[in-house]
Order: sequence, then C-alpha cells, then structure tokens
Amino acid sequence: MAFIHLSGGWVIRVSGTQGETANRLSDLPPANPLVEFETEAHGTNPAVPVIVNANQVTAITEQPLPNPL
Repeated sequence: MAFIHLSGGWVIRVSGTQGETANRLSDLPPANPLVEFETEAHGTNPAVPVIVNANQVTAITEQPLPNPL
C-alpha cells in the first residue's frame, strides 16, 4: 500500500508499493500525465479506480504524512 499526496491536501491510498507507484508516475510521457490507480479496499469500502494527474503529486509515501493544519 502507498499514499499519494496531491497539491491541495488530498491523499489517496492505493494498492501497490511506494516504489511501484513512483515508477508508474515517472514513466508517464509529459504530454499525458494521467494514470489510473486502484484505491486500497478498507473495511466495507470496496477498491475503486481513480485517475491521478502526475503534475499534482507532491509526495508518495508508505505512511500518511501528518496534517500540517
């Protein structure tokens, strides 16, 4: 599991490791920065696909970062 942190404070928990997630984002061509990930299922919430714009990613971590507010 990895956490993708986006500008604006959004955090998405996705299946896959931090390294796998970073590799998928770094392999994107500049003309098409969109990539699909699947969120990690949690409790009764099923996994769902999400589209991430690589230009808005601020960090990829194994644990969520603390909220600065």
